[in-house]
Amino acid sequence: MDSNRIGAFVSLVEDRASAALGNVSAHEAAVLSAIRFRPGVIAHALHGILGLSQPAVARLLRGLENRGLVRRGPARGRTVPLGLTEAGEATVERVLEARRAAMEQIVAPLAPEEQAQLADLMDKMLAGALRSRAHGRHLCRLCDYDRCSAAGCPVEARVDEIDGGVDWRNEFRK
Repeated sequence: MDSNRIGAFVSLVEDRASAALGNVSAHEAAVLSAIRFRPGVIAHALHGILGLSQPAVARLLRGLENRGLVRRGPARGRTVPLGLTEAGEATVERVLEARRAAMEQIVAPLAPEEQAQLADLMDKMLAGALRSRAHGRHLCRLCDYDRCSAAGCPVEARVDEIDGGVDWRNEFRK
């Protein structure tokens, strides 16, 4: 396999995905996505999904809160559940739609059967690369869980094999 081709393809995907984010950073988009698909998630859980330190996550949350995209719920003991505002919900919807469109544009030159083959190959590569539940959460930090659940998620299936099952939405609620 030609590593240059793989590298160029990865660069293409990264460039298109980054452009689709618009006025939010990749980390901000991941926070918004995590909250959207795990309403009530607590801040402590986000550092593992994002691969960032707790202080970095706290700064991201403050920034998103100041921009009116994230709200903190009533405290439950020492934890505070997070939610999206209407503006936050609209932002994450826009980002997910733009990302989906960008990825569809990349595979558009392929015939439908080639797209299906590519999807099968990507499923194999994702499952083969997955190391743990935490790695799965990190890989899926920008996934549209509703869309993936309908199609069958190769990452979730592999995580199920690794640790006997996962509930991606309720895992971090307290």
